[in-house]
Amino acid sequence: MGKLFIFKMIKDDEQRDDLGRGLSVIQKKKGFKYGTDSVLLAKFALMSEGIIPGRKDNLRCADFGTGTGILPLLLSRDKRFSEITAYELQPDYAEMAERSVAENNLGDRIKIVCCDIKEAERFVDVVITNPPYKREGAGIPSERKDEFIARHETVSNLEDFIKSAAHILETGGAFFMVNRPERLADTMEYMRRYKIEPKILKMVLPKVSKQPSMFLIAGVKNGGKNLRVDCPLILMDENGNETEEVRKIYEF
Repeated sequence: MGKLFIFKMIKDDEQRDDLGRGLSVIQKKKGFKYGTDSVLLAKFALMSEGIIPGRKDNLRCADFGTGTGILPLLLSRDKRFSEITAYELQPDYAEMAERSVAENNLGDRIKIVCCDIKEAERFVDVVITNPPYKREGAGIPSERKDEFIARHETVSNLEDFIKSAAHILETGGAFFMVNRPERLADTMEYMRRYKIEPKILKMVLPKVSKQPSMFLIAGVKNGGKNLRVDCPLILMDENGNETEEVRKIYEF
């Protein structure tokens, strides 16, 4: 497996951002930062965790493409997740995420591993991922290499993320992902190809009058066929203010 990183303090090109409830995350001042999609995904996973039959605590989790380490930090608020292994391809981001883990005194529950997600081998109950949204060659390339890798398929594509998740998920384990609507058909095709049955789908709309900008999806390894489509999440009202549902999500 890849390298484990250790240790501490904030660098000149970084900033420390408050996550509330005593948690913080280190991020690049100029570089890829976590967004609303990661917060929505973490809350979605915590609310949907009950789709794992017979498991209420001591859940082992893997995060594919952890970036700043935001998802493990947010999931750590819930004691049901006793062990979170976060995989990150870019060494500088993996090292930065490890320092965030250390500063939050979460080293006993969160391990940052620097490697391609295709190298993941440790079996888990839950896989969560906010993968690169753009297909290889699609969209306008980012000028910064770190942002390009985070937003565009490079070493691993969408199929790799889902196939790798299926590889390490125990039977009955749960898969959670956020992505763009244009990747929904591919997502469902790959999930079924690798025996992760789609269970919950939730669209995310910028405003009630706008088309979806994201979707959240949950699936179960070797689960039965029964997809539930939830009411969409509306991010802003027509005046551009956060909706009450979004405010509550950020308070969790």
